[in-house]
Amino acid sequence: MTISPPGRAEYWVVVPWDRQVRVYRLVDGAYQLAGELGSGQVARSDVLRGFTIAVDQLFEFEMEHTDVQES
Repeated sequence: MTISPPGRAEYWVVVPWDRQVRVYRLVDGAYQLAGELGSGQVARSDVLRGFTIAVDQLFEFEMEHTDVQES
């Protein structure tokens, strides 16, 4: 199941356990997967002109299990 923000032209899902970014774009009223990006790739926004980020930059830090708190 995908929960998407209403009315947004684009949204990104960061999947830390797979070290991926999934980009969804609104096409004809429905969100479609525009890209699944991983290590060595660069994510680009169609909404924020000029915004790019290397996927590897999102995962430069190492998170310890103790850093994650369950609610």
